[in-house]
Amino acid sequence: MAIAEQGLAAAPTIIEPAEAALPGAKVRLQRLDGLRGYLLAMMYLVHFTALSQMFGADFVLARFHHSVLLPVFDAEYLVPLSGFVSALAYMGQYRSQGFGGAQRAVLRRVRALYGYQVSTSVAVLLLPVLVFGRAGMPLDAAGAPALLSTIGAVFTFVYQPDNLQILLLFMGAMIFIPTAIRLLDSLGPIVFVAILVDAWLIADAGFDAALADWVSVNILPWRDYLRISGVFNLLSWGAFFYFGFTIGWLFKTRPASLLAMDRKLMDRLLVVSLVICAFFYIGRVLDDPDLLADDSLFFPARNLLSFQAMLCVTATSYIPFYLFNRPDRAAVYPLLMRCLDAVCKAPRLVLLGRNSLFVYSAHVIIVAALASALQFADRQVGQGTLLALFTFGFATLLALTAAKQRWLPMLP
Repeated sequence: MAIAEQGLAAAPTIIEPAEAALPGAKVRLQRLDGLRGYLLAMMYLVHFTALSQMFGADFVLARFHHSVLLPVFDAEYLVPLSGFVSALAYMGQYRSQGFGGAQRAVLRRVRALYGYQVSTSVAVLLLPVLVFGRAGMPLDAAGAPALLSTIGAVFTFVYQPDNLQILLLFMGAMIFIPTAIRLLDSLGPIVFVAILVDAWLIADAGFDAALADWVSVNILPWRDYLRISGVFNLLSWGAFFYFGFTIGWLFKTRPASLLAMDRKLMDRLLVVSLVICAFFYIGRVLDDPDLLADDSLFFPARNLLSFQAMLCVTATSYIPFYLFNRPDRAAVYPLLMRCLDAVCKAPRLVLLGRNSLFVYSAHVIIVAALASALQFADRQVGQGTLLALFTFGFATLLALTAAKQRWLPMLP
């Protein structure tokens, strides 16, 4: 089955781990950098595999991606993780500076996202010009190079290159962070989650898309001038962002944090998580037309966030949470713990995770550059060539990230 497109949740790095509610939380939260770096590396693998499929080959390393086991890729993890991290990053500003101060901080981050969206889009558009020359660019109706009109469309998101649409999701979702904190403080997490479920159901029923279509047809064709959503539906995926945000809010609320550490409750939730993972893994192994008339249960579409993805993300995320917070049980699984620690503490993965927004944008440009280079291939691309290009691209990504962290540490 073809690997779908992925994106990166462009959330700020955790900046206030010392304020976390639980003892020892600072060390545990720092592990998130390594996990996020792993997801970024896997996202690069997914996008490179999609590139290889364009040239008639399935990249062999794609067999090691976690989507082979469960119906989740990387965005399904990075979106709620970004919500969680955003709660930790902005709640302190909300408490000290109020609604307005937090809103200004959020808007500064959104401005950085917008800058990365535009600059990365323009870079991707210019790559074919550098490779093939401007003479090969088509003309628009006015006789001007289509490249110029497309660059203009980048600024209002009418044009978005492949693999870059998720930044638009985060720009739209993050704007409401101070409002979310106010609602959680006043209404509580149960009512807030109910609001999120309503938003997800509205998107799942297609009401938001139907309303947007009606306005475009009967009032103003606004999509010709502005896009507010890419391939990731803003209501559906935005609700998942704020589900992670709610967990972050609870994490910094001491009674809720202590409840989450109840040992009997943790043991029961672990069993439930393992059962969910086993169910979807077996279903994907048995994906056979003779056995399953409809495989959408185990291979759901991704433009709208599926219930299956939410279940799998929650279940698989809970397992490392359990092991990291229950050392008495983690000792029973020494090999698993060593593997988790190897990922979380790997220096190169930590480097990627701490520069997530830069890494995301850089990898989009690198994949586009590799696609342009492959245009010169005069025969079917083999696995050796793909492996060499994949390694070269990943090494370039690491080198650029290291240079950015050393020479431009203040760059978002």
